[in-house]
Amino acid sequence: MICLCAPAMAQTPIPPDVLRTSEQAAALVSAGQQEAYHNVMAAYAREEKARPNDAGLVLARCHFIQTFTYSEEIDWTDAAQDDFQACKKDLQARFPDDAEANLFIAEQMGGKEAIAFARTLLPASAHWTLQQRAKLHGILARGYTVTKQTDFAGQEALASVQMDPASDQLVTALRYLASVGRTGEAEALLTKTPVDASIWKEWSRVSFAADSLSPSAALAELERATKKGEFTNWWVAARIYLRAGKTAEAAKALTHVGGCTCSETIQQYQTRLDVAVATSDGKAASTALQAWLTKTGMSMPLLFAYGSLLRHDPAQLFSPALVHLALGMLVLMLVLMYAPSLIAFPTYYRGIVRARLNKPTAPLFSGIGLRRMWIGLAIFLVASTVVPFLGGGSPLQSWMTSKVLSSDEQAAIVAIQLATLLVGGALMAPIARHLSRRDWLGDRGMITALVVVALWALVKAWGVWAAWHSGHLSAAVRSSLHDRMIATLALAFVHMGGPAFALLVIAVAVPVYEELIFRGCVLGGLTRHISFGWANVCQALLFAVLHNDTPHFVFYFLLGLLGGWLARRTRGLAAPIALHAANNAIACAAILLGG
Repeated sequence: MICLCAPAMAQTPIPPDVLRTSEQAAALVSAGQQEAYHNVMAAYAREEKARPNDAGLVLARCHFIQTFTYSEEIDWTDAAQDDFQACKKDLQARFPDDAEANLFIAEQMGGKEAIAFARTLLPASAHWTLQQRAKLHGILARGYTVTKQTDFAGQEALASVQMDPASDQLVTALRYLASVGRTGEAEALLTKTPVDASIWKEWSRVSFAADSLSPSAALAELERATKKGEFTNWWVAARIYLRAGKTAEAAKALTHVGGCTCSETIQQYQTRLDVAVATSDGKAASTALQAWLTKTGMSMPLLFAYGSLLRHDPAQLFSPALVHLALGMLVLMLVLMYAPSLIAFPTYYRGIVRARLNKPTAPLFSGIGLRRMWIGLAIFLVASTVVPFLGGGSPLQSWMTSKVLSSDEQAAIVAIQLATLLVGGALMAPIARHLSRRDWLGDRGMITALVVVALWALVKAWGVWAAWHSGHLSAAVRSSLHDRMIATLALAFVHMGGPAFALLVIAVAVPVYEELIFRGCVLGGLTRHISFGWANVCQALLFAVLHNDTPHFVFYFLLGLLGGWLARRTRGLAAPIALHAANNAIACAAILLGG
């Protein structure tokens, strides 16, 4: 039996000069600890000599040594670290087939080294206990996390949690499930997993649920956590209560954090504002916005928050305390209205040069020039900004960060998108009337257009089928932030009105509106002054940039180029609308399949 106590030593008088020097006095204690450490190591050696095949005993020695390898209170950590390295080598050499020994060694590694070693253990792990196998998959999950292979990390974390609900990889597994659209599975997994014994780890689960799961699931986890007492993150609690419709509880939660806003984050300012708006407390909302502005200056999230306040309390537009925000929004609107000049002026002067060089241009649509191009593009930019400003707020922020939306948030997002289309469409109606029936339908090249649209649709449909057949469709339709936002929007439309409603908006209304803007106004206006080739490239670049999806920039650019070519080939908008509609319809179907 091993005695972990240092032997009793006779007390030796300590010289006064040592007592007067704290470093020397501390060194005496460190030396005494080192002597006790060597005594225990000698005891381990005697015991291991008596029991040479006991892997658990060697493993215990390694754990014992590890205790002293990173201590900042002793000056002999280097010796302990050398002992630790020797113990690991001894363990690996003497017990290469022992599960616990291998797991311990793997835990000391990191990144690629941990992944490579852990993967060599996978075949043998088939005969291990579930807890041991769970620990191995947890090691792989941590390794993949370090190397930023998030999908692999999530899959390994999920395997670990499914084998052992007490695994520390739960949040990684939940994050993976939510990222690939399997939110229902994530919520079910969280529900059946016992509350973590560590209140800090439990609140990391609550925070994840608040940001990435449904309001009901987040509320259920919050209630489980609060039963443990002790630590409570009142900001997270307020957000959860607010999303769940419990306004009074959210306001009560904020009373625990006090009224000082000097060190709050943007999310906390947003929470204060949302609670103030929900409780119709205009003064508190104004105070939160002022503090937010003071700390961060003018920003898009702040303007979104201001717009949300104006929607609930229009009188705040004339609040002297918020005049900076009113001016900021006015400046933004002016910038958006005049932004098309960055295209219009160079195009106009290029057209003058071409005319002097006797290089006439052939306008795509006789009723569309640079003035209507400017107006149409300005309408698109302003409507796409002002309507979300006034109707967005917290639901819009949740949507833009790919959080799971509650029913109320889904309704708000659907209303914002419909209002944007209706306002933009109404403002575009006078321009649309300048397009003749031929300009809309086209009068040539219909068979070619039909073949091109069919080929595009077939290629895209084949890609969707391949992703679905391989089981990666959910991940494919959420491969970027833009894709996740569109997927969330499509599912919100389905939730509010069914699949037909989603298709009507996404595959009919949106293509008509965007083609009128980009292939009608922008391409039509540019071709009056520059060659079709340059005009098509410019409008396709603009189309891709305004979709704000860098990973798929080339895809949107090619879609814009092809739409512009079809508009010229057919001399109408029907063909590019059909291409856009087919593309969106297949994308919408893929989202519903991967739902």
